[in-house]
Amino acid sequence: MKSKAVVFVDVDESEFPCYSYREPHFKIAQELGLTCVTIAKSNRGFLSRLNRYSDRVVFLKELSEKNLADAVQELSSELAVLALFCYAGHAGPDGQIGVTVAKACQKLGLNYSSPDAISACNDKYLMREMLRDSGVPSVSYALCHTEKEITEGAIRIGYPLVAKPRFGARSAFIKKCSNEQELLSHYRYYQSHFCRTLSKNSFGHCEGEGDVRNTPGATLLLEEWIEGVEGSVECVMTNSQIFPLIINEKLLLTNRVGTILEDLLISPPSSFSPTQQQAIRNYAKKCISALMLDSAIAHLEFKMTNRGPIVIEINPRLGGLYVSSAFIDISGVDPWKIYLDILLGSPTIETQLSLAMNKATKNIAHYSMIALYPDRSGLYKGIESTQHLECNPKILEFELLPSGVQVNAEAEENYLLKCWARVEGSDDAQLLYQEVSKNTKPILE
Repeated sequence: MKSKAVVFVDVDESEFPCYSYREPHFKIAQELGLTCVTIAKSNRGFLSRLNRYSDRVVFLKELSEKNLADAVQELSSELAVLALFCYAGHAGPDGQIGVTVAKACQKLGLNYSSPDAISACNDKYLMREMLRDSGVPSVSYALCHTEKEITEGAIRIGYPLVAKPRFGARSAFIKKCSNEQELLSHYRYYQSHFCRTLSKNSFGHCEGEGDVRNTPGATLLLEEWIEGVEGSVECVMTNSQIFPLIINEKLLLTNRVGTILEDLLISPPSSFSPTQQQAIRNYAKKCISALMLDSAIAHLEFKMTNRGPIVIEINPRLGGLYVSSAFIDISGVDPWKIYLDILLGSPTIETQLSLAMNKATKNIAHYSMIALYPDRSGLYKGIESTQHLECNPKILEFELLPSGVQVNAEAEENYLLKCWARVEGSDDAQLLYQEVSKNTKPILE
């Protein structure tokens, strides 16, 4: 009898991982007795970390739909491949690997999200287009490629507005602009710095023609500014139902030259009433339905305005920071296992999620995510001491950025430290954030 296996396509080719995704899924898969296979490009660097939790690594010259399907079929001669997946929230120089994997899954008859839905989530312009066409409340927007188009688009939308790349990660080059001078300054900063960041491979590739083309370093999306309290919804979708499990409120945000950083979050939210929380969940369902995303976990960011929630973006993957711990502590399910259950077609998945939904909506215990960022760019060499973190009973988990990373403090997120904590409420979360900030001393050269 063939061993059952899952296959992950890894395109994170940076020296220091941009996200942790393959390893936690593989850890769960191996606990379930599954063989774990990683597929990667043959000409990539930093090969050693591909072996972590991998039973086998397969290298391909090109990660095309045909090559992936052929590789899985070849593996099927000795393994029963049950799932093919990847980090779908990635649009790199070779295109969107999530879309490529989705098409390969269609060819192989494996469970996965729709290629069009993944593309609509990663492409912030396409997301706005589909929400508009579906009649879901959104904002005015303009896709621009030159300074002339940017100034003209801003006049149509009005100030203040938000300028951001069409594709992206790590909140890179996102800025609120109040006038033309700020907008053009931000555009020039993006043009000159986009290739110097850890997220440099997340701006998509050159594609399309005319007004809807994408050129990394040139294409910029302008969006009407949304006034309100910012938050996120962590959603799980089967092939027939949407479960908006967890709502986070962003208590503290910091504006830098070219990014907006999330410093402190809390769940359950302190600013949204039960009626508003239900409105947020209903709105999240409408947004995800409009994009036709299923068989996935999604991280939806929004602002609660005086006319209801308005979406900022939808990511076709698990949220960052400690969202995985929020799933476990607040809803009682492990998101890494839940996603594998979706891909493997578990008959109990919707029962699990119904129970998780009930637990999450009744939860009254408060949890907080804390993130600390560098105050200047440089070579990060660690922090002086972690004793204050280890001895604080409120901090349940924490993680440091690996020493040796070159950080760009003004253009993107660089988590020097992230914490998951149990708190008494928003005031307690603020005090804990101040305490951690005061006692954490990063070493930057």
